[in-house]
Amino acid sequence: MNGSPIPKNQSRTTVSLTSVGTWGYHDHLDETAVGTITIQAVSPPSDPPPPPSTGGSTTAYRPTVSIVSLEKRLSFESHEIEIKYEAADKNIAGSSFALSDTPVSIYYFAGESTKDIVSTFYYPQIPNPRPETLIVKNLPADGSYVWDIADLPSGDNYVIIVEVVDKSLEVGRAISDFLPIDSTPPEQIQNAFVRTGPNTVYLSWINPSDPDFYEVFIIRREDRFALSRNDNNQVFVYLGAESRYSDTVDFKKSPLYYSIFSRDPDFNYSSPITIKAEPTDELSSFKPPEARSEESTTTVTYALDASIEPQENAMRLSWKNPKDEKFFGAQVVRNANSFPTNAFDGKIVFRGRAEMFEDVNLVAGSKYFYGIYVFDWENNFFSNALVAGIPQKSSSLTLPPQSFEKNTADPILKDTIKEIKRKIELIEIQIKIIEIKEKIFQLSDQIRLISRGG
Repeated sequence: MNGSPIPKNQSRTTVSLTSVGTWGYHDHLDETAVGTITIQAVSPPSDPPPPPSTGGSTTAYRPTVSIVSLEKRLSFESHEIEIKYEAADKNIAGSSFALSDTPVSIYYFAGESTKDIVSTFYYPQIPNPRPETLIVKNLPADGSYVWDIADLPSGDNYVIIVEVVDKSLEVGRAISDFLPIDSTPPEQIQNAFVRTGPNTVYLSWINPSDPDFYEVFIIRREDRFALSRNDNNQVFVYLGAESRYSDTVDFKKSPLYYSIFSRDPDFNYSSPITIKAEPTDELSSFKPPEARSEESTTTVTYALDASIEPQENAMRLSWKNPKDEKFFGAQVVRNANSFPTNAFDGKIVFRGRAEMFEDVNLVAGSKYFYGIYVFDWENNFFSNALVAGIPQKSSSLTLPPQSFEKNTADPILKDTIKEIKRKIELIEIQIKIIEIKEKIFQLSDQIRLISRGG
């Protein structure tokens, strides 16, 4: 019930009432005084809309909840995220609202804008405000929770929301800042190959040029290739950034199956490159790498008969590997400006025991410089093979014969066609000369016959 405003020269009295009850009022009023009594229901102050997170935790509702810490735990054994939080009751209008038995839910999902995520979460335009890529966990009021990064949906940035609910269904939320997570593995290793000796397997490969590459991880099995780094019954072999490793094993008659993974600093692993080692005495005269001596560093013979042949947007290199017993493999290095000065001066494009390699996806017309280096089992490199060449342009364009010369833009082809035409014209001239000579001979015979008859 509302009445006229109270004049300035009259008094106003305000009291607080409960939702149900009586009120008695006694005052010294003048019998002629006119007054108005207004009864108005007042609800508790409404909660303000939650602002977008600008860093750290944001508590916008009652009861309260806060994110104490949010961190990644990355190691060889774990690839996890841990969140620690605190939830509490809050006195509202003189009453205590108790938390529910399972009050805390954690939402974590990928996103590109914190503002968009907060708006979607708090001001939904659809019946279900929660994003589709949402995982919910019910937790105790205070504590922590750990989950594997592999459980997260695809993405590189994540927003974590902790939500607490009391028994009257009041909601409190804390919103984290973006949590960056690198979930993309590095490139695989290349050109892996193996040689074996008594109780030893010698592995060699090229590490990826991916800037995110950190090191390689090698495991082996005796029955099959390991398909993941946590495959059952695998044997750990090597973890490091070298491009070779000698594995000391009790070699029997059965082969060994190696899986080589590359990984980044955030422990993302590539799919494996697999290689099988057969038991042989191929390297019986070699000493293990731990037993270095003057004898073990003897120079191996250089690669012989190196040559290079231009291809369409490619270069084909060939050579002959040395017959020296200490020869282990060959490594080809490409440089765009000058000949390589050592086995690592440029991009390593090949590493193995083959005697031919085709370097593809090159730019036609640009010159490329190569060094072919051979190395022994201790990674001592030797070379006297330097070659260079220019890839050819692609000739995939085909045109009708009658319009080929007219439409082609290749001056070499034009010159070739002109040369062919010139030779054809010369041949035609020579044929005409022969025909004229034959006619002259025929006329000469006729003249002689006429002379005899006369």
